[in-house]
Amino acid sequence: MSRVLGQELPPPLLEQLSGRDLRNRFGRVIPAVTLDAAGFPHPALLSFGEVVALDARRIGLATYADSTTTRNMRERGRLTLLLVEPEGTYYIKGTVRE
Repeated sequence: MSRVLGQELPPPLLEQLSGRDLRNRFGRVIPAVTLDAAGFPHPALLSFGEVVALDARRIGLATYADSTTTRNMRERGRLTLLLVEPEGTYYIKGTVRE
């Protein structure tokens, strides 16, 4: 069963996405899901170096300027990130702006 944890990243997720200790996160991915023009989910795999929490309410992403993921974010302004950790799976849903 899922539950909402609030509008801010909890401290454990903030630390996971801090951009520090990338060596221990090497080879792990963060699935990012956008919606395409037809409304279908479009998954992409990002590294922990491409997804960094700027603070508890904002996350910076590094994606290719001409990628489908970037186009979907520009056109629809929504994104879901998934983090699978030993203590549970987190879905981070948000709006996107450049």
